[in-house]
Amino acid sequence: GPYAFLYGYNALEGNRFRLGFRTNYDFSKKFIFKGYGAYGTSDEKWKYMGEAEAILSRKRWTTLGFQQRKDVDQIGVTDNDYGASNLFTALSISNANQLNRTFENKLWFASEFRKGWNVRLAMHSKELSFEPINDFNFKYRTNPLDTSELASDFTTSEASIELRWAPKEYFLANDNERVRVSRQGDLAVSIKYAKGINGLFNSQFDYDKIVGRLNYGFNFGYLGITDLEFEVLKVFGDVPYPLLNVHRGNQSFIYGKQIFNLMNFFEFVSDESVSLFAEHHFNGALLNRIPLMKKLKWRLVLAGKGSYGSMTKSNQSLVPNYDLD
Repeated sequence: GPYAFLYGYNALEGNRFRLGFRTNYDFSKKFIFKGYGAYGTSDEKWKYMGEAEAILSRKRWTTLGFQQRKDVDQIGVTDNDYGASNLFTALSISNANQLNRTFENKLWFASEFRKGWNVRLAMHSKELSFEPINDFNFKYRTNPLDTSELASDFTTSEASIELRWAPKEYFLANDNERVRVSRQGDLAVSIKYAKGINGLFNSQFDYDKIVGRLNYGFNFGYLGITDLEFEVLKVFGDVPYPLLNVHRGNQSFIYGKQIFNLMNFFEFVSDESVSLFAEHHFNGALLNRIPLMKKLKWRLVLAGKGSYGSMTKSNQSLVPNYDLD
């Protein structure tokens, strides 16, 4: 598994077959190993992922992990800041043409050092290469002053730290798995800082990225609960746009909570933005008054989201006006 990834199709790989595994509690109480292998019938290339994670402490749930992955990605779908269901990711990539090949290594340390406080430290090195696919042919200007100097591959390495405070958040643990559970209306604040380091593992860019998020809910009693998520993001430095904030579009049939479902991939990119996601759950206040609806236990939810962002002229200057090839 996961079952949703056993078969897929995209413009770069053609028919894609994948088989994965994950060790369980009977195998080891302290170590988790997972991985997969995949093969595309059109490009005739193997892809893989291998990951090892050690549980250093169960009381404070402290882990140390390493992952190496070589695969095909869709920028803006398979990123680090948002999670996605397996089914959503599989359907999204199957509908995409803007794909790239990725080789990356990750090393991380995570811990709940105090009740409600979580920290994550990470090192991440990533090589991205793009090939022409249908009408998509990614390139960027390596020298903004010379429009003829174009490249389609680049390497980046970054170190990051993320701090999250959620005083009422709790977790459900089952053997070696631990799932975060946030109740409606709870408060959560997180901030992440990432530093791109030029020259580290052949990295070509020096940049800073800050992402701050605030989750809060309002309880209206009988009328239900409104959940809000506010996000602020800023990238300092001149980098190709796949390293900026590629706002998540959706070309699948699956609705995503933190996704702009009426927007396509690569439709909106920014290096500074503010976003707001809102959901109101009536919790049966209206549908419970309709006999059939009450029996089916259906619920009414209102949702809205929006984002406002911009890109500096220095980052815009790295984007060619047209493909010289």
